[in-house]
Amino acid sequence: MAGSLTSARRRARWVVPLLVVAAGTMASTFASPAGAKPAASEDKVTICHRMDSNSNPYVQITPDKNGTVDGHDGHDGPVWNPTLKDQHIEWGDIIPPFDFDGDQHYPGKNWDAEGRAIYDNGCKPVVPTAPESLGGGGIEVGGITAQRPGQAGAASAVTTQPRFTG
Repeated sequence: MAGSLTSARRRARWVVPLLVVAAGTMASTFASPAGAKPAASEDKVTICHRMDSNSNPYVQITPDKNGTVDGHDGHDGPVWNPTLKDQHIEWGDIIPPFDFDGDQHYPGKNWDAEGRAIYDNGCKPVVPTAPESLGGGGIEVGGITAQRPGQAGAASAVTTQPRFTG
């Protein structure tokens, strides 16, 4: 009987901590809504890191604040839009303002309305709703205006008109 009690205690030593870790993992998994930003610790900041892809222009990462200042601050360029890659223009990271090292302040990068909209959307581009029509009767989607058949200028059915300012 003493032998089986000792082996039960040994099993309890590793089973109980394992159950606690598993329960904590499950609780944090189910408590976080899909697409939620990861919780940043005091020394980390969540940013949108630029990629070289129009289909996935940003990836959400949470680097150390000092690494953000030292490395990601050099990722200059405008906020992504679908016309930049064809123009060979590299877009920049989106970084919110933050304080670090006690008395230092980072002002942010691309932290305007367009950048914040992408950041608030989990670093995924925000697809604007297309207006029904523009004054000339063309339909605009993503900065491209499609002319309706029979409309003046319809011979060149699609014309690009970037609508982004930076």
